[in-house]
Amino acid sequence: MDPSAEAFQLEMQRRGYQVVHANNDVENGIQMMTSEVRNGQMVVCDNCPNTIREMESYVWDSKASERGEDKPLKKNDHTMDALRYVIATDKVIEYNPYTHNPNEYAQNRFQPRSYF
Repeated sequence: MDPSAEAFQLEMQRRGYQVVHANNDVENGIQMMTSEVRNGQMVVCDNCPNTIREMESYVWDSKASERGEDKPLKKNDHTMDALRYVIATDKVIEYNPYTHNPNEYAQNRFQPRSYF
């Protein structure tokens, strides 16, 4: 879950769910996602039209590019955020609900796996 969604996190915990904070590093997450798509480790099913639509319409911030930064516009990107969270957060070696260290996510970065 997005670490900034505190109220939702508390509600999910109240209902008995274990909450894992997602790795919210946008640039690293995009790099991981791009690499997994390129290497065939992640595919999008054709019956996921919203995911396909968002991937095809992902927009980069031209003002940030002028400053030499790669930064997406945060617009109509909820599915892309969710995919980033799954790809990056799934790499945690050992879950500890009281800490959040994004450096743990990169250790097993390119291990093939199935989500189905």
